[in-house]
Amino acid sequence: MKPVSGKEDASGGIIVLAQDAQNFYLCRANALEGNFRLYVVQANQRVTLESADITPLALGTWHSLRVARVGSLLECALDGKTLLTHRLTAGQEPAWASGRVGLWTKADSVTHFDDLSLARLPEAPKGVRP
Repeated sequence: MKPVSGKEDASGGIIVLAQDAQNFYLCRANALEGNFRLYVVQANQRVTLESADITPLALGTWHSLRVARVGSLLECALDGKTLLTHRLTAGQEPAWASGRVGLWTKADSVTHFDDLSLARLPEAPKGVRP
């Protein structure tokens, strides 16, 4: 992702495990606020699951975002470094936690995306919960 401009917001992210426009997980970086966050959105209500302070991203600079799910573990990486890890315990994982992916921006953000790739990760060995 490359945050280009925005006065109110300059952010971009990856939507994963989306059921629809109101139910998904979001890993996003905000260039103006200097933070990297993982959210769950349920019934269009956004809740922060994990957050990390980062050096504010320079506008016009490319950055890599990565989201991986192995079992109940979600990992979010920025520029090759895993900064957020969240484990959903039994009963926390929404029934809809499988589905589509997408790209996300907000407000007046102008953000470019390139080289999106998807890969299925190997399953954890039986009896081992990541």
